[in-house]
Amino acid sequence: VEEPRSRLGATLLSLGDAVIATDARGQITLLNPMAESLTGWAMHDAIGLPIESVFRIVNEVTRELVDQPVRRVIELGILQKLPERSILITKDGLELSIDDTASPIRGERGSLDGVALIFRDIANRRDLEKGLEDTRRYGEVIGATARDPLVLLDEDLRVKSANHSFYATFQVSPEDTEGRSLFDLGNGQWNIPRLRVILEELLAEDTSFDDFEVDQVFPVIGPRTMLFHARKVPREGDW
Repeated sequence: VEEPRSRLGATLLSLGDAVIATDARGQITLLNPMAESLTGWAMHDAIGLPIESVFRIVNEVTRELVDQPVRRVIELGILQKLPERSILITKDGLELSIDDTASPIRGERGSLDGVALIFRDIANRRDLEKGLEDTRRYGEVIGATARDPLVLLDEDLRVKSANHSFYATFQVSPEDTEGRSLFDLGNGQWNIPRLRVILEELLAEDTSFDDFEVDQVFPVIGPRTMLFHARKVPREGDW
């Protein structure tokens, strides 16, 4: 029968994230291949070294050393996470944006036998988050300055926002528009059965449509012929 510690070591070695294990004194007992890749340290060189020698972390902005999560686990006996904006300094002096979780490894009687530090490179995620934020801001500028009326709907087809052209064209206010179902706006002029169907299909099937023509009469501005165009906007978690 495989010993529990052997099973634990095999599990840590096989994880896709980077893993460093230490003993109860904070000295390294294991690096899995991903940890070797990210830190630049080979396991045979790292074993026996204090965790600070291999896992050196600083704040991205202040450049000050960050409290070592392994030491915090040894001190407190509970799971610890890195603060945001933490940077790992590799053996070769490279800098990696990471997040991590440090968890106690306990023996059969509950004693602290060591710490498992699991971490990952989040540079791609940070780049994606920045790209999403830039895209959102760009979209807001485009929406606000577009000459045609534009409305942003949520997944329930309620109005999240509209641009200046929409309010000016249809002579309505944000207070009477935002947060309401598109089909409840005004006196029901937007409650168009076919429009409802194609918007629901767009949400369900991630489709789009252009030049859907509708003739409608509005109380203030009179008869209008409208051409609808719609696209699904991905949420942040969908990218």
